[in-house]
Amino acid sequence: MEKDKIIEVLKHLVQLLLAEDYERIYEDDIEKRLTVEMIKEGIDEYAEDFGGPLSEPDEDAYENARSMFPILNGTKMVVNFDLWFDGEESDLTLSLELVKNAEGKYEFAITNLYIM
Repeated sequence: MEKDKIIEVLKHLVQLLLAEDYERIYEDDIEKRLTVEMIKEGIDEYAEDFGGPLSEPDEDAYENARSMFPILNGTKMVVNFDLWFDGEESDLTLSLELVKNAEGKYEFAITNLYIM
């Protein structure tokens, strides 16, 4: 199921964020719109100003990502996912475009990190 593949990408990305592996996130990002510094600053500033440390979302959060919809005749998926801080869902949203590669796996491009 396509949704399972999308959730797999989200979980992988959240694990990299939790590990503060911003370099790897940047390397894996297929479009590199946000720099390592922009991603790190976005997470750190939100944590400092609003919510405590970044935390693992509940399993249901992945299933209930706010929006998942296809664009460009279904060749890309847009996903908006609210990150969790201090054990609770926040209003800091990770916006992604997912593109299916030749092996049928989704690759990501972070398009924005913003407060919704």
